[in-house]
Amino acid sequence: SSGINAEYGVNNDNSQVDPQPSMSAKKMIGDTGFHFAESGEFLDESNNKFSFAISDNHRENQARYEKIGDAVTDHIYKLMEENHKLERIRVPIGVKSSKLASFVFASFDFLQSKKKKLVLINGSGAVKAGQWARSIIINDNLYPGSMLPYLTWAENNNFDALVLNTNESGSRFQGSADPFEHAQTVWDNFLSSIPEKCVYIVAHSFGGVVVQKLIQNNSNFEDIVSKIAFTDSVHMGRLGSETTPSINWVTSSKPVNTRLGGGGASSKRSAGCRDHPWTSHFAMDSIFSWFMEDNIDLVEDNNVSESISMEKADIAETSEEQMGLTEPSTQTEPMSQTKLEATAEPSSQCELETQTELMSQSEPETQTELMSQSEPGTQTE
Repeated sequence: SSGINAEYGVNNDNSQVDPQPSMSAKKMIGDTGFHFAESGEFLDESNNKFSFAISDNHRENQARYEKIGDAVTDHIYKLMEENHKLERIRVPIGVKSSKLASFVFASFDFLQSKKKKLVLINGSGAVKAGQWARSIIINDNLYPGSMLPYLTWAENNNFDALVLNTNESGSRFQGSADPFEHAQTVWDNFLSSIPEKCVYIVAHSFGGVVVQKLIQNNSNFEDIVSKIAFTDSVHMGRLGSETTPSINWVTSSKPVNTRLGGGGASSKRSAGCRDHPWTSHFAMDSIFSWFMEDNIDLVEDNNVSESISMEKADIAETSEEQMGLTEPSTQTEPMSQTKLEATAEPSSQCELETQTELMSQSEPETQTELMSQSEPGTQTE
């Protein structure tokens, strides 16, 4: 049926939904003159979509885009706190000054709760906590570009959530001088004492390199982490874990979840799209099913079609845009939304307390080139 999927906040079909909210119902994002419609589209007061190039001066366009991006970041922080009831917590825990500390978002009572843990790690560049791809959020839709659907799934399946903020780092931050130190500080403060096999990680793009470093630096990683889902991760060489199952859903024109290679505990599958920034969105259902240990159907690579209906209509011409590295100077057409319904029931893992809670409910090809580049502010992520 058409309309809005109440569970994830996205379209139930591929049509564009325009609810035409009244002016009083529109909640403007800061002083940007834009709001998020119920469908997730970023619209101005006249319900027009965002356009990057409103001036012949590129610097002016970019400055406006960055200002809007900052306002969107604050809005997503607010949604995580108010709608998903996550707490903003300074790291390291106990740092008194916000000027000296980075921060993460975590479920209430994260350290004491015995629920399973969903850990979300974004890529490099301008994206902050709660975002997979800023340009998707602004140019296309809030939901496929953000981590909000993942947080909704966590709530519905009795997972706690922890959202890292690896790009909120720098020399002035204690324990977060760079993304690697940020992740290590978060590991030490939040994850190192979690019961065995209770942590499930989703890491996008350079977030995969961050996870690789965590594996190398923490001997208890394999004891604590149950599964790792990468979305077009750019980590190179051996992951470092011989026992923790991991799948890298990479850019490919093959149907989503087609097995593309790998061996042992690590494997590679198609994300079902050819655009790097969109992989976390298109692989989402497959990741959820895998985390819940469903028997998902693997499409074997036997002369499968090279085209898929979900593919974006206009693929950028330049290699940088194809890899999702740069913000296009003009707006690209929005990508069709896929139906995002979670049907998997929770499995009984971790502690008995979690199992009891669940019973009471009704229920790329890896893009290695990205590693060597610091993604600019104009990037699509």
